[in-house]
Amino acid sequence: MDWMRRFIVMPASETQMGLVLALCIFTMSLMSLALVWQAQVIAKQNAVIHMMQGRIGG
Repeated sequence: MDWMRRFIVMPASETQMGLVLALCIFTMSLMSLALVWQAQVIAKQNAVIHMMQGRIGG
């Protein structure tokens, strides 16, 4: 635990902050793409449900 305390106390350099920021931006862009994909899947499922309800008469 002592090494962690020494590591955290050291200030981050601009390069480290830039890399972390780039990683966060990349991760958030992947998450937003996954969210859009999931919304499309849900919309298609909703269309299939409505189609099946129309055939069954429910």
